Amino acid sequence: DASFMDIGPLEYATTHSYCNLTLVGADFDASAFGIVYQKDWIYAKELDVNLLSLREQGVLDDLRAKWFEGGDCSQTDDSGTAMTVESLGGLFLTFGVISILSLLLFVWLKRSIIKDYFKSRKRGRSLVITPNTLKEEHSQVTVAE
Repeated sequence: DASFMDIGPLEYATTHSYCNLTLVGADFDASAFGIVYQKDWIYAKELDVNLLSLREQGVLDDLRAKWFEGGDCSQTDDSGTAMTVESLGGLFLTFGVISILSLLLFVWLKRSIIKDYFKSRKRGRSLVITPNTLKEEHSQVTVAE
């Protein structure tokens, strides 16, 4: 599975709930958290100053370590397994079976057109197949006496 999200919730999810998932690549944004508030909020400047103060004191880093780095998942091997032809054998088999069934279904649904074509070939006529109609053209055969 793949997902594009803010890094904060993903870090928490991959260290606590979804242990079989891995974060790959660089973050989209340097800040992992955002606080939404009303435009021209009277406490916006105070909030910014206090958050900056908490960041400088290392309180935000401590909270991040407490909630995001110490997860419920045990640290396992991070190396993935390579995909081989043997591991994809079922996929190839499924593709082959579906392709054969699709071809048989097509022939079954078009069987009357195919029968008409072979009957006309036996009689020496050529059959012109158009999307909506079938036309027979008689071949010009002259017999010399």
